Amino acid sequence: MRFFHSRSTDPAYNLALEETLTRRLKKDAFMVWQNAPSVIVGRNQNTQAEVDAILADSMGISIVRRITGGGAVYHDLGNVNFSHIIVGQGLPDDFAALSRPVVGALRAMGLDAISSGRNDITVGEAKVSGGAKCVTDGRVLYHGTLLFDADLTVLSEVLTPRPEKYRSKGVKSVAGRVANIRSFLPDMDTASFITRFEDEIKARFGHAEDAEITPELHSAAVALADSRYRTWEWNFGASPAYEFIKSARFPGGFVTVCLDAGSGVIRGVRITGDFWGDEDISRLEQQLRGCRHKMDEIKMKLDDAGLERYLQGVSAEQLAGLFF
Repeated sequence: MRFFHSRSTDPAYNLALEETLTRRLKKDAFMVWQNAPSVIVGRNQNTQAEVDAILADSMGISIVRRITGGGAVYHDLGNVNFSHIIVGQGLPDDFAALSRPVVGALRAMGLDAISSGRNDITVGEAKVSGGAKCVTDGRVLYHGTLLFDADLTVLSEVLTPRPEKYRSKGVKSVAGRVANIRSFLPDMDTASFITRFEDEIKARFGHAEDAEITPELHSAAVALADSRYRTWEWNFGASPAYEFIKSARFPGGFVTVCLDAGSGVIRGVRITGDFWGDEDISRLEQQLRGCRHKMDEIKMKLDDAGLERYLQGVSAEQLAGLFF
C-alpha cells in the first residue's frame, strides 16, 4: 500500500491526480486531499439541475465533474477527502467492504461510525461521509468526503437549485441530514484530525509506505486537469438531457423560457408571454438553438440578435437570466 497526501487544494488538479494514480499505479494506494470551495458533481448528473451555478460562480466556488457516480457534494477546507485505489483480483464491490478501513479509523478516534444506507458513513443519525466508486482497467477507485468542519450553510445554498425548473433525465442527488465530525470531537482542529486519520488508516493496512507525487505523475495530472477537469465540455456539457422552464415579469411584460438541452447545448427553446415585439419570436428562438447553455454565450447571442425587435422592454441580461 502506497500512501499519498496531495498538497494542492485545486479541485480540478486533485481529481485529475486521483484518476492518474488509478490508471497508472501497479499496487494499492490511499490518498488524502482537500479542495478549496467547490462542488463536485457525479459522473451521471445534470450539473445545471444539481448546482446553483450562478450563485456558485458569484461566490468563487468551482464546479467540477468526477469520474464516479453518485450525487453532488460540496467541498471546502473544512472537508477531508480520501481516495482508496485497489489493484488486482478479487476486488471488493460493495460499499460496506470498501468503507471498512475508513469506518475503523473513525471508530478508533472515538466516533460511533457505521456504514449506512447505500454509500454513507454515519455517526448516530447524522451523515458525516458519502462515498462513490468506479471500476476501470482492473482497478477499483473508492473515494469519499469526510465533513469535519465544512461550511454547512454554503453547502445547503449551492446544492439547493430551484427543483421545479428542471425535469432531468440524469440522476438526482439525495439530500441527507449531515453533520460535521468536529461537533463530536470539539477539541480537535482540522489539521489534527487529518494527522490522526492518516495514522489510523496506515495502521489498518500495516504495510503502508509514504509516497511522493513524482514529476511524471504530476505532469500527467496537470495535463489531464487542463484537457478534462477544467473544461466546460466535461463539467457541464457531459450532462444528460434535460428540460427547463422559468418565468419572470419585466417592464416589458411577463416572459417564460422553456428549453430542451442535451450535452449542455440548447436543442430547442420557446419564449412565451404577454410581451410586445415587432418581429416573430420564433426567429430569435431559432438563433438560440445550438448555443451552449452558458450565461455569457446566451447573452452574446441575444445582444447580436437585436433583442428589442423581439421583446420590447426586456434587456439581454434580463432575458439571459431566465435561462438559469
